[in-house]
Amino acid sequence: MCSFLSIEKFNLMKKISLFLIIVLSQGSVSAQFNPIPIVQNHLIKEHNIFSDIQNFKPKERSISIGRAAPRWYSIVDAVDKSNGGQDLIYANGNIGTLWEDSSINIPYDNGGGVFYDNSWITSIAQVLDPTEPRFNDIFWYAGQAHVNKNMPYTLDSVGIYGLYRRNPNKLNIVDTLIVSIIHGDSSGTIFDINKLNTGPSTSYSTTDLRFAYSFIELNPYSLEQFEWLSSNNTNNYSIRLPLTAAIANDTLSSGINYIELPVNLSVPAGNLLNMSVSFKSGDTWPVGDSLMVIGAGADPKYNNFRFLSFEENAGGFGSYEENHFNASSLLTIDTSGWGNIHVPSYFFTSAVFPYELHYFEWKLNCPACWPILVEDFEEQIGFSLSPNPVTDRINIRMSLGQRAEKVQSSIFSMTGKLVQKHDLGTLEIGQQDVQIALVDLAAGLYLFKLDVDGQRLEKKLLVRE
Repeated sequence: MCSFLSIEKFNLMKKISLFLIIVLSQGSVSAQFNPIPIVQNHLIKEHNIFSDIQNFKPKERSISIGRAAPRWYSIVDAVDKSNGGQDLIYANGNIGTLWEDSSINIPYDNGGGVFYDNSWITSIAQVLDPTEPRFNDIFWYAGQAHVNKNMPYTLDSVGIYGLYRRNPNKLNIVDTLIVSIIHGDSSGTIFDINKLNTGPSTSYSTTDLRFAYSFIELNPYSLEQFEWLSSNNTNNYSIRLPLTAAIANDTLSSGINYIELPVNLSVPAGNLLNMSVSFKSGDTWPVGDSLMVIGAGADPKYNNFRFLSFEENAGGFGSYEENHFNASSLLTIDTSGWGNIHVPSYFFTSAVFPYELHYFEWKLNCPACWPILVEDFEEQIGFSLSPNPVTDRINIRMSLGQRAEKVQSSIFSMTGKLVQKHDLGTLEIGQQDVQIALVDLAAGLYLFKLDVDGQRLEKKLLVRE
């Protein structure tokens, strides 16, 4: 039998150095992780016998326009739109089985046939940062709510896509889906969402990546298994949802299950959200037994929940950037030193990693938020570039009615290639003039993009010799 967890068989990984310090305040217990030489890749995809996920379409939503209107967020949808909005990402769907340990076997497909090996994913999670520019692109989301870093909001509800399948002969078995949500400011506050810092070299052509992750308690004897640890009792939400035959039978047209849960969690300004999903079987099984048998029909031997994920670029890396917090993660059967921390998708360094973006949806309410504007915002801040045409240095002028926490400029070629990027930092209220040097830009026409707390503005820029 091929070992699915064998590092030697998948020697396609780059080395990443990581130093994590986790401080657990209760009892002053601390755990320290040494640099991790390798992050495991699982390059063989699970075999899908239930549904053609390539035909997947998300649940249709009515779009609310105007100030204070509620809005649904999905990073899968935002990534697809940022790449042209042709629904191409939905052709790159993958499924993975959630199981509480590695004691059961599931079917995998290596391209040459189906084989069985240990389950390896115990929990999945995803961070949501609604201020990220891809959620606030005026071309795709004009008129919808714009949450910036100065705005508090409420997480109204969440949606989870997956495949819940039951053995019809086990009518009395009740399984549990454990959903746990936490918010934090990503500053490193103990037990809340934290920044994860990589070394100077990564797969994503940037020199300094900061991402978000969360702590999780994984104690099989605890009632709080798979729920986020928290520094207080007001910044988290958890539910243990009984999974029944009625839920299994309630599917979308593609055969995918969609589970929507009310949350009503208040989130302070500048905070991120993180949601984890885990599965607890109500059954018993001998170690090494198979979850299902290929060829024996669509009914599994044991009830199970399989999550749905998508790759931005099948066979290639995703487009992660500095301070990009919207990413998915896995809690795996640990063999590499990660312990009870979810491993973000960008730490699986093979380009064919299949679980890049989990399909979660988040419904946010922001009573103080203005809509994403098409023209008014540009007029409001008086955005201009001068001189234009330009030779070597350009002045960016804007007049801010409120403090901007994060301002960035980017220059793209007319073929869409990023050729220059500048972090302009935090800018105060009033007229601001920022000069940047144009380094090694050939004469020609470019697209200049300015991101102000998630509001994106664009102008054409002509460079002369």
